[in-house]
Amino acid sequence: MAAGDPEAAMLAVLTGVVEATPDEIEAIRSSPTWPARLATVPTAPRELRTEAHCTYRPGQFDAVTAPTLVLAGSESPPAQAEASRQAAAAIPGATIRVLEGHGHFAFQTDPGLVAGILREFIA
Repeated sequence: MAAGDPEAAMLAVLTGVVEATPDEIEAIRSSPTWPARLATVPTAPRELRTEAHCTYRPGQFDAVTAPTLVLAGSESPPAQAEASRQAAAAIPGATIRVLEGHGHFAFQTDPGLVAGILREFIA
């Protein structure tokens, strides 16, 4: 970011932090949302610092009564898979759905699958 290259900064986050695969990165870069993603690059350091210091307090989501679905890719990096498990465990009645053969960016690499799951969940 300091070099004024938002694409390089976004790619660094995708590879170094999110651990996106080359196929996931290609799907993201070829998406019509890529320019919008690049526009968010200046917020990345703040978001990453916030995420690194986020602490779950037991009971903090006990009042959530809305049906909640957590999607997790079976091929997601271990830290993301664990975060998904923790999120589902923290919300009363949450359902976790593991997308076999997919990583963190299944909504980009297989949007039809994700859309179908969401339609089924809200039906």
